[in-house]
Amino acid sequence: TGINEPGISVHLQVYPVPSDRMIRVEFPVSVSKGVITVYSMAGQELLKQDINGSKTDLNINFLPQGIYFLRLVSGTKVMTGKFIRE
Repeated sequence: TGINEPGISVHLQVYPVPSDRMIRVEFPVSVSKGVITVYSMAGQELLKQDINGSKTDLNINFLPQGIYFLRLVSGTKVMTGKFIRE
């Protein structure tokens, strides 16, 4: 059950929010291999990073102030989140 089922969406934990330089993204389960992508409110892909483990740090210093969305894909698992860049 839960996130092991294909097509099930799970939320990522992101902190600190709001942030101006770096955010830490924690996954509810350890990910052996995946890709995390940052999107603008308009859906434009702004950052893509390979990940593994149970958390990762993302440098968001280059992003303008605003609200952004995260999407982590690992096999059949899809996890989403959002954060605010000050």
